[in-house]
Amino acid sequence: MKKTILFLSVLILFSSTILCGANNHQSADNKKTAQQENDNQGGQFLDANFQPGEVFFKDGTNSQQNLNYYLNSNQICYLNEKGEPLVLVDLSDIERVSYGDRTFIPIDKSNVTEVLKTFSDGSSLLLQRQAKVTRVKDTSGPYGTSTITATVSRLTTMHEWNIHQPLETENIYKPIIKEGFVLMKNQEKHKISKLNSLKKIFRPRWKEIKEYASQNNPDMKNPEDLIDLLEFCTKGL
Repeated sequence: MKKTILFLSVLILFSSTILCGANNHQSADNKKTAQQENDNQGGQFLDANFQPGEVFFKDGTNSQQNLNYYLNSNQICYLNEKGEPLVLVDLSDIERVSYGDRTFIPIDKSNVTEVLKTFSDGSSLLLQRQAKVTRVKDTSGPYGTSTITATVSRLTTMHEWNIHQPLETENIYKPIIKEGFVLMKNQEKHKISKLNSLKKIFRPRWKEIKEYASQNNPDMKNPEDLIDLLEFCTKGL
């Protein structure tokens, strides 16, 4: 990864059954790889597996990585040479990130939004995810075991000096994801939550937009309906 990204959060993910009062350790030969462990962390990542993708920088360079989206912190993850998942925490030099059929762009210095559609006028509909991690009410399993399966250790690292400083350790339970839509137009971000959100953006066509809405009754929380509506709004612009 490019040297300009100095600060990363290292996520050491593992899955195990915790016995009450026990302190057992597995041998190194029986431990799963970081990739396998990550694939088993249901609900914490947007996609089931890390996928080949690219990180594109503002200076025109790019870096090929195995990528995924970490729901708990709304950030992009990639695997390092050891197969450990790292989180990109400084996006100031990054233009966009792509893997599979997904493309993400920074919404601020540390968070990204997914690009759902780019329209004929150059504007883009973005999906913004916000996660709230909540404690599972009943984590007890059979015979006194626990169903909590993941612990995350967050580290800050400066690769040039090879210094690792632990920041915090926390139990990951269940993320609740809230989704919202943003229209990026002429480098300005417009939150789209209801039909009237479009009035200021497309004022000259507002009468036509209202007529379209009365005929098609678009669901403003449905991505497909919203894409169709915005295609109408931007047609010919």
